[in-house]
Amino acid sequence: MKLPRPKRAVLEPPLSPLIDIIFILLIFVVLVARFTEDGKIDVSPPSSRHSEAFAQEGALVVSLDKDGRLSIRGNPVARERLAAVLLAARPNHEVLILMGDADVALQGAVDVLDAAAAAGFPSVGVVTRPDDR
Repeated sequence: MKLPRPKRAVLEPPLSPLIDIIFILLIFVVLVARFTEDGKIDVSPPSSRHSEAFAQEGALVVSLDKDGRLSIRGNPVARERLAAVLLAARPNHEVLILMGDADVALQGAVDVLDAAAAAGFPSVGVVTRPDDR
């Protein structure tokens, strides 16, 4: 003999609490995200016929503008403090990349390379742009 079974109710999760949670998470992401770009100095790198695309994950970028001002990650650095700052940053970075303006005096670039060698960077790169010729 077949007994009638009671029909099961279809379970539907309540959508209001789920929508509330998603909305709160969205607000949290918007509030926590940084929408401002780090301050950068304007640098126009020199051109090179043999430049290659080079991107190093986790490289420390030192910018040197045409007036001889140095910055690391958008933060200005005095020349006198450059060696100490590079030495402190060395454990977190394997490669140092020098982004110098095309009009910068050679002495400024040599100072950065010298400080990088003193800090123990095993690899140093120089940013260039492709030659337009």
